[in-house]
Amino acid sequence: MFTKATLPLPLLVLALSTLASAATITFNQTEVNLGQGAGTGVYGNPTIEWASFGINISGAYLYNDARDTFDRIGLSQNAGSGGVITFLTPQSILKFDYLVLSGISARYAIFDSFDVFIDAISPSAGATNVNATHTFTNPDIAKLVFTGAVGFVNVSTLFLDGASNNIPEPATLGLMGLSLVVLTARKFFGKR
Repeated sequence: MFTKATLPLPLLVLALSTLASAATITFNQTEVNLGQGAGTGVYGNPTIEWASFGINISGAYLYNDARDTFDRIGLSQNAGSGGVITFLTPQSILKFDYLVLSGISARYAIFDSFDVFIDAISPSAGATNVNATHTFTNPDIAKLVFTGAVGFVNVSTLFLDGASNNIPEPATLGLMGLSLVVLTARKFFGKR
């Protein structure tokens, strides 16, 4: 039979093993090759196969620019309607590094799963470039849209809250399986 002291431990292990971890997308060369399929040799079109990172991208291209003080690499909007990063699973916390080049006004806006506007920031670069970080919080962030002068409004790094990482890793599956084995064994041997 189970005792009150032995039951919670396997259930606690099972619960902790299902927690999602946060993800960081830096748009570096390795991620570009993974995101676009190994061996494609494409480094200027970030819209191909980014689903493996939990995002889709449109209206943007990859840049490598020394004015980006974070890591020199990111996304720049190339369409009048702006660059769009769509999250395959809505996020509750979206933190991102951005670069706005001198003399440009920009807008970074988030939308929910129904394409309803949630919130925005509008940084404006004066005589110098703006390298900054911003965090949006909302239980249903489905899309980030960045607009301004084409090529001058950029996203350098995305920090996601982990909601899009809903596929367990092998170690997580192992912990879940072990928890179930322990529960079953305790139930089976407890009846004897």
